[in-house]
Amino acid sequence: MKKYTNRYGMEFTFERNKKGNIDWNGNFQYCRFSFDKSPTDITMVDPSGGPYLEVGMYMDRFGLVGIIDGFIDNEDGFEILLK
Repeated sequence: MKKYTNRYGMEFTFERNKKGNIDWNGNFQYCRFSFDKSPTDITMVDPSGGPYLEVGMYMDRFGLVGIIDGFIDNEDGFEILLK
């Protein structure tokens, strides 16, 4: 598990799941996102204070390997789909 503290001091975690994707958990109370064609096709997520993530970004910034291919909204945050 990798931890990230944003500019407001809120902690987010990134952890590989059994599917090979990344579970991204933290405080998403204030968050903006964009989508392509339908609200389930999320292409960008930006929680208040960061980190800003979008399709095509590399996860090496967080000490993880992979390129973001999409997002799935879930109860605890987002599942980051990888290519």
